[in-house]
Amino acid sequence: MDIKDRGTIKWTAMMLPEHVELLKQLEHEQQKVKKPELDEQAWQEIEEKVCEAMADHHPLLFIYWMNGFIHKVSGRIHHLNQQERKFHIVTRKDEDTFYLPFDSIVYINRDSDE
Repeated sequence: MDIKDRGTIKWTAMMLPEHVELLKQLEHEQQKVKKPELDEQAWQEIEEKVCEAMADHHPLLFIYWMNGFIHKVSGRIHHLNQQERKFHIVTRKDEDTFYLPFDSIVYINRDSDE
């Protein structure tokens, strides 16, 4: 006889929907990561890549941290808002403008999908 353990799936049928939702939220919270801190050298490299990309009008891949998770967005820098400390990025996917705070940046690289 082959008994397969389905883990927590077998118990969710007997749980209240509120408990199932609470478990999902708990799992989501446990997946969060601490915001990476960049050193002076990393910021120097980011600045160089941004200047080069703006001069050549080529897209960049932005890897950023927001609300405990690492995300990616690809696009061209349309504007640098120094006052609000944000990049205005025109995304490659749907040509929308995406506003990315400077301090959320983890890494920037030239987009290889060009």
